[in-house]
Amino acid sequence: MDASSNPAFRWTSYLVRANIVVYAFCYWLTQPILPYLSAELGADDVTYGYLQTTFAFFQFIGGPLMGSVMDRLGARFGLILSQGAGSVSYLMLSAASSLPLLFLSRFPQLFMHCMHSAQTAVTHMSSTESRSADLGRLSLFYGIGFLAGPTLGGYLSDTLGYTAVGILASGLSLLAAVATFIVMKDTRELVAVSEKQKKGKKGKKGKKGQNGLAKAENGKVGEKNEEGMMALLSLLTIPAVSQVLFVKFVVGVAISMMHTSLMLFVKAIGWEQQQRYLSSMHILVTISIL
Repeated sequence: MDASSNPAFRWTSYLVRANIVVYAFCYWLTQPILPYLSAELGADDVTYGYLQTTFAFFQFIGGPLMGSVMDRLGARFGLILSQGAGSVSYLMLSAASSLPLLFLSRFPQLFMHCMHSAQTAVTHMSSTESRSADLGRLSLFYGIGFLAGPTLGGYLSDTLGYTAVGILASGLSLLAAVATFIVMKDTRELVAVSEKQKKGKKGKKGKKGQNGLAKAENGKVGEKNEEGMMALLSLLTIPAVSQVLFVKFVVGVAISMMHTSLMLFVKAIGWEQQQRYLSSMHILVTISIL
């Protein structure tokens, strides 16, 4: 990544990675309490399945929306919105006193696309040669969060209860959103400034050429934004893309079914709080290895 030679890029990349750790930590901190909390509120196993499906539905709908938002407002805004939505969702989860409120707490997750936003930021800042490696490192930082989340969540739910887990997740997400708002700069602006500094040595003639190129690129970006959903749908006509998306869909469904079934199984056999959280951590390690 160009962050290695540019201090502004470097600090921004650190903040992007910190966002991923916090996002994964908070999400997996709260996930294992859902089958128990929903049961306390009167839900059966089928209703719990509907609760998990609600999250998947909002993520499916929100993905293209967030992509369009970030095309216009940048990855920085996407990170702030994702963490802010997470904070609201977890706070509503901690205050849920009925099943309708529990389902309502899933609605803000429509905008929880921190990984999507981080990938956009990394794509802006990385060179073509290092982009694949830089994107791959994001998964490493996500792994840190999802391993730590269930482990700490078990102890907190044992000692402080489900409400405290939700409040902690909400507070950390809000802190990440505020830190991103205050510290992080728009990655598109960072790239534009960096390119301007590189080409500034070429003199006024070079600057004029750069300005013309920038205007042309901005025009192209505007045209792409106007295409919107049609451009996205056109990708599905490419055989390689449609095949990858189909495999991703099948694998995602399988993992979701496995995780949901595991949580219900652990609850059914009466494991203690720490045991069920550790079981979540083990299954996540297995998924990451596979």
